[in-house]
Amino acid sequence: YRVATIAFAVAGLALAAGIDRSVTGHGRALVVILLVVFALARAVISWFPMDAPGTARTSTGHTHGLLAIAAFGSATIAAFRLAGVLSSQGTWHSLAPVSLALGCAMLACLVAMALARSAPAVRARFGAVERGFYVCAIAWFAVFAVACATG
Repeated sequence: YRVATIAFAVAGLALAAGIDRSVTGHGRALVVILLVVFALARAVISWFPMDAPGTARTSTGHTHGLLAIAAFGSATIAAFRLAGVLSSQGTWHSLAPVSLALGCAMLACLVAMALARSAPAVRARFGAVERGFYVCAIAWFAVFAVACATG
């Protein structure tokens, strides 16, 4: 798990650098900052394991939750912000709807995860919804990593 979180953190930093070099326009700096926030949160989160389901909340579990919110939230906002940046310029203009769609999918997963934390009927699906978020986030990272590498 630690290797995976650190690898995703490195991917966040690499994408931040790639977008900083490849994209122009108002709002690009915010995307880069959000990706750095994502990377920092992902790099640290594995040292703060989540609490086991059904156990009392610990300070370590609370920290894990805050880091998860920072990572998931910053990636989602970055996807929306990048869609806005790309829609008003020529560079990767055709990828703006892709970033928007993946941002919407990530947001839907975040809402479902919040519901799963508070609604017992949905709680059993938390892990599946979290994995759905990861699929969407990894897809977003992959699309724009390829765009940075080829464009």
